[in-house]
Amino acid sequence: MSRVFAMALIVLLLLMTVLFRSLRDSVIVLLTVPLALVGGVLGLRLLDLVKFQALDLLSMIGFVMMIGVIINHAILLVAAVRSVESEGATLEEGIRAGLQQRLRAILASTLTGALGALPMAVNPGPGSVIYRGLAAVNIGGVVLSLAFSLVLIPALMRLLAARGEPAAVAGRAAAASTGSAAVAPSA
Repeated sequence: MSRVFAMALIVLLLLMTVLFRSLRDSVIVLLTVPLALVGGVLGLRLLDLVKFQALDLLSMIGFVMMIGVIINHAILLVAAVRSVESEGATLEEGIRAGLQQRLRAILASTLTGALGALPMAVNPGPGSVIYRGLAAVNIGGVVLSLAFSLVLIPALMRLLAARGEPAAVAGRAAAASTGSAAVAPSA
């Protein structure tokens, strides 16, 4: 089971690397997965305080669903930041604009998922135990990961950009010295 999960993460990393054309951005997106997993486990444990819930097949399906939502949020945010940067903005401006552009969509998706799963988590009726674990994992993971993703992704982008800055500056200086720098269009 863990080999299948690891293999799925590797395939996801490769697909995102092709999408972003950057291993760095793909790793930033994938770093949201552990936080989502922690949130899912916390959701199960909180439910366990009220009513026993084992880690069953539907709870595991809840983890897969929740990871898909969280990865989508991270992809939206990173793509928005890089899109703004490609128009000539700095990283800080890109992060600010990316958050402004995508925050509403990410919040709506998170709240819809969490509030939509809430009745499954708290319904006391017969048969409700089947979906209770799936709902608890989804709610806990999506809500906790949202809070961390909105802070973690911009912080990681800043950190990794600062580490790669000397190489980028050296590359720009070399391009400028050879005269191969692009000329900005006049306004």
